[in-house]
Amino acid sequence: MPVYNGAAHIVETVQSVLAQVYTDFELIVVDDGSTDGTAELLRPYRGQLRLIRQENQGVSAARNHGLRLALGEFILFLDGDDLLYPDKLKHQVALLEADHLLGAVHSGWRLVDEYGRSLRRIRPWLQTPDLTLTDWLRWKPVFLGAMLFRRGWLQRINGFRTDLRQAEDTDFLLRLSLAGCPMRWYKRLTIDYRQHGAGVTQNGRRQAKDLSTVLDDFFGNEALPSEIKALAPTVQQYTALWLVWQLHRTGYSEEIAPYLQRAMRANGEHPPAVLAQTWLVQLAAYGREEGEPVTHMRA
Repeated sequence: MPVYNGAAHIVETVQSVLAQVYTDFELIVVDDGSTDGTAELLRPYRGQLRLIRQENQGVSAARNHGLRLALGEFILFLDGDDLLYPDKLKHQVALLEADHLLGAVHSGWRLVDEYGRSLRRIRPWLQTPDLTLTDWLRWKPVFLGAMLFRRGWLQRINGFRTDLRQAEDTDFLLRLSLAGCPMRWYKRLTIDYRQHGAGVTQNGRRQAKDLSTVLDDFFGNEALPSEIKALAPTVQQYTALWLVWQLHRTGYSEEIAPYLQRAMRANGEHPPAVLAQTWLVQLAAYGREEGEPVTHMRA
């Protein structure tokens, strides 16, 4: 569990882990240079968790540190403000133990606000029934906390990239899937994902930059199978459109032009008028999903 200045929620998150029906686990908390008293709040739990402190290096370095120390066969990456449901480990461990070829189990989640109030329930399998590399590229149902991994597969890809501040989880899952890791759904909600309004706004610009970098690096891999390389125009186009939407909703509408250009370069075979109409339909769909209509978007 990586945490940085997580005093507001860390105790509640730790308690959700300790309340698991499945009890054969170790809890490693990596404090990534917190200055708000996070470590002091965890003192009462010292007998139930392992607290590691490091200088601030970012979430990827903290996860990698915890992964190096972990002894268990299965690994969960839980952020310091999300909440596990009591039977999460029980059901996902059972699926991994029943199929020794399986590398990871994914699930659904509930989106909550910073006060824990329910926003909406996410059931990604309704849109993405499989978890192949193609599905990860096209739909990106990314939330590490909803997953449970077999440790051996994580060691094959050497953990997380530390040069990314955003989209490091997408990069991680693309590399894991490319390595051949078999994954499946547990079609239940297992965790609350806490969405902080300020964080969403602040991260919009960096998310756009880093996710674009992840996809450019991925499709720039000369060893990619030809059928995966062939997906690049579609994936790049719709990812760029999604980033346009994210920049718009987080207050960076003035920065969408380069991403519209990326979308056009990815699929420049159609006339601009046709592309524009297709894009408006897609952007409206993103707005409906978030309950936020697209209005007054300017490039």
